[in-house]
Amino acid sequence: MPEELSVTAELLLGPTLSHFVSCGRTLASAPEPPLDGFAPRSKVRLMQQVTSGHVRAGARASWAFREMTEMISFKGLGDRIRSEEQARKLPLARIIAAGPPADSGITLAAWPSWYECEFFACPRRGTTCADPKCKIGSACLAMREIGLDGNGGPLRRRERPKCGARNRQGEPCAVRVEPGKARCRFHGGLSTGPRTIEGRARVAEAQRQRWARYHATTSRRVN
Repeated sequence: MPEELSVTAELLLGPTLSHFVSCGRTLASAPEPPLDGFAPRSKVRLMQQVTSGHVRAGARASWAFREMTEMISFKGLGDRIRSEEQARKLPLARIIAAGPPADSGITLAAWPSWYECEFFACPRRGTTCADPKCKIGSACLAMREIGLDGNGGPLRRRERPKCGARNRQGEPCAVRVEPGKARCRFHGGLSTGPRTIEGRARVAEAQRQRWARYHATTSRRVN
């Protein structure tokens, strides 16, 4: 009977772990319970109970051992992942700490944002930008549209875009825009707009009238 119990434990729990073997040895060397005074059927039932109890005890021991092994393996895996992440971030931290190159036009705010998140804040619109043509904001395309570089300084005249407004000949204007404006000096590039309260009120009223005429024209077309 002890040999049968040992074989049963090995079949149920697996012979790969050392504690299974020790469990089977302990089970094989355990003394048989006193069976005197029991009927043959009662003896078989008692032996089945003893066998199942030993098997359950071995199963609990194996489960605890597996849990401990998995915890140790997961801890080692987490430590390895953290070490690899730190090794990967070390060169990046050195680049960010060095700062942008001299005379590159890249701001100190855009430099770490680009290397950490792969985008930066557009100096004109304030939205995120990941266009490599902008060169991390030093050659912002949105700023070049109004004749400025990434830092807000004016571009040279030949580097500014053309006005593009329709001139008297009905062709696009080829004069360069004024710094900070989308038009040249002949098409409103030098205009400062209304500054007084009365002037702003007149412009607002003119805008309201223009939109009223537009909505009236649109409603007639729909009807």
